[in-house]
Amino acid sequence: MFERFTKFFKVILLIGDLLLLNFAWFLSSYIKYQDLDFLDKREYQFVVLFANIMWLLITEVLNVYRPQRSIKFRKNFEPLIQTILFHLYSITFFLIILKFHSVSRLVLFYAYTLFLVLVSVWRIIFLRILGFIRKLGLNLRNVVILGAGPVGEIMMKFFTSEVSYGYNFLGFFDDTVTAGNNNKKILGKIEDVKAYALSNRVDEIYCALPDYAAEKVTDIIHFAEENFIRFKIIPDFKRYVTRKIRFEFYDKIPIISLREEPLEFIINRVIKRLFDLIFSLLIIVLIFPLLFLVLGIWIKIDSPGPVLFKQYRWGKKNKRFLTYKFRSMVTESTDVDQKGRYRQAAKDDPRITHLGHFLRKTNLDEFPQFWNVLIGDMSIVGPRPHPEPLNEQSMKQIFQYSIRHWIKPGITGFAQVKGYRGETKEPELMKKRVEHDIFYFENWSIWFDISIILQTITHTIKGDKKAF
Repeated sequence: MFERFTKFFKVILLIGDLLLLNFAWFLSSYIKYQDLDFLDKREYQFVVLFANIMWLLITEVLNVYRPQRSIKFRKNFEPLIQTILFHLYSITFFLIILKFHSVSRLVLFYAYTLFLVLVSVWRIIFLRILGFIRKLGLNLRNVVILGAGPVGEIMMKFFTSEVSYGYNFLGFFDDTVTAGNNNKKILGKIEDVKAYALSNRVDEIYCALPDYAAEKVTDIIHFAEENFIRFKIIPDFKRYVTRKIRFEFYDKIPIISLREEPLEFIINRVIKRLFDLIFSLLIIVLIFPLLFLVLGIWIKIDSPGPVLFKQYRWGKKNKRFLTYKFRSMVTESTDVDQKGRYRQAAKDDPRITHLGHFLRKTNLDEFPQFWNVLIGDMSIVGPRPHPEPLNEQSMKQIFQYSIRHWIKPGITGFAQVKGYRGETKEPELMKKRVEHDIFYFENWSIWFDISIILQTITHTIKGDKKAF
């Protein structure tokens, strides 16, 4: 029964998205030209036709309309915004290649801004309706679990934690645990699952049995496939790995990757790089010239020395690069203490100039790093690059520190917006920073980047106590 619902929902979502895409183009063009003559222009017709075809292709390739049991907006919105951005890039490329100069770039901006807003509202409405339908007992998948041990119990808790996920947990089948000695919902022995599944319209069987039950499992897999019941195995990795992993196949060989790496996929790297290029170029062209003039004069008046501070830091795969900042310390300051350890900037640090306190608190000292972003050494968002001595010191003290160097460093980062910035006197503070950097690395999305940028702007306006 749930199959009919799933196909029905996929068609509704696709039709709704296409209608909103065409409406966004139509309304944006009308706002620009104030008449309907644009409908007769061949270039407009070609662009809209191409936009529809590309939406069908991109959503199919990215599998945007795959069945989602989660109705959380963010989980559904992240792949959607990536699809919209990739679609925008393809349309822009199409206009440039075919030299369709009559198609206004302003129309392009209006259309995709409007489309993003409309499709977000449409998704929220759709997910709310879907959640309501599931709470009524519709679009539910009847599931049972083989094995009532710790792994099976974890799966049961997921199924019963939220009705809107769309699962109806019926119970366990287990040879070693009986209903009489615990509170678990035991429906019978493992061999009883066949008769129960046929008489109770079970949609999915989840296996949480140990390896020694392989013979029984093989028999039930054959039974499930013969009766159009999905059989899924819950692997027990908890004894080895406690983090999120990725499971894939090399031909017929199952492979487990110990980390989820969204930026391993070229489409995500292209999206992130294009975003970095556009954002940094806008900052450098529109803001930086005036900022450099004003702050350059102010820095020179405040203390003797160069306007810019240059320092080598480590980037992706520990590649050294020269990073730039507006100078916020006196030129005769030293980075090493009496014991030969690296001196991080601290509260009331005598090395920081009067203007330097303001630059650091407002993050204005970081603006020259948009040049590092433009040339590809850094990204807008990523783990903050540390000075070389601090890197070497932290690598010896902090477990998994090097993982933060798997991706490009950023002007701002997830650790920074969560309060882990500034001086790290205790190893625990650096450990927390690294944990947040790894979380960002494993959970990247363009929406995550935008969220971090907005939080950074908010912290800058409010003022960050740790920005010294």
